[in-house]
Amino acid sequence: MESGSTLEYALPLTANEAKALIVRALNIKINGDGRVKPILLIGSPGMGKDAIIKAAAEEAGVESLMLDLSTMDDADFRGIPSVTNTGDNEGMTSNAIPSWFPTEGPGILVLSDMNRAENQTLYSALQLAQSGRIGNIKLPEGWLIVATSDKKGKQLSGSLADRFTAYELVPTVQSTGDNQGVMVNGLS
Repeated sequence: MESGSTLEYALPLTANEAKALIVRALNIKINGDGRVKPILLIGSPGMGKDAIIKAAAEEAGVESLMLDLSTMDDADFRGIPSVTNTGDNEGMTSNAIPSWFPTEGPGILVLSDMNRAENQTLYSALQLAQSGRIGNIKLPEGWLIVATSDKKGKQLSGSLADRFTAYELVPTVQSTGDNQGVMVNGLS
C-alpha cells in the first residue's frame, strides 16, 4: 500500500452498511444542522459503489446526480469563466453555472471515479467538498457529497482525501435464494 494512500485510514463497510450510512448522513444534512463531512467510498472496480449511492438516494426519496470525473475537464466541472459587463462587478470574472449543477435540493451529488480525474478537476472537487461551492456558485442546502474511488490505480492525495470521511467497501457473499448461486456485494 502506498504511503499517504486513502486506504490507510478508510473504515471497512459492507454494501448495506454503506447505504445505511449515506441515508443517515443525508437525513442529518436535511433535518439536522446540515454539517456533514463528504463521504468517500473506496472499492475495487465493479463492486457497485455508484449503485449503492443510487439505492441510498432512492430509499431517501431524493435525486442522485452522478458526475463521472474521469470524463470531465475543469471547465466542464467549474463552468466557463466570463467577464461581467454590468453593475458593481464590471470587469470581474465569474464562472457560468454548469448545466449539471443542482439548483434546488435535497439530493446526493456523486463525484464518481475521483482517482481517475485530471488534477485541475480534482482541485475544483476539493473546493466543492471543503466549502460546498465552486468559485461563486454554492451548492443548495440539503445536498450531500459522496465520492467514489477505485482501490487500484492512482491514489488521492492526502489533502484531497482528508476532506472526506473515507470508507472501504468490503466484499460480502450471500446466497441469491433462487438456487442460482451467490451474489457478491448485493444490496438487500
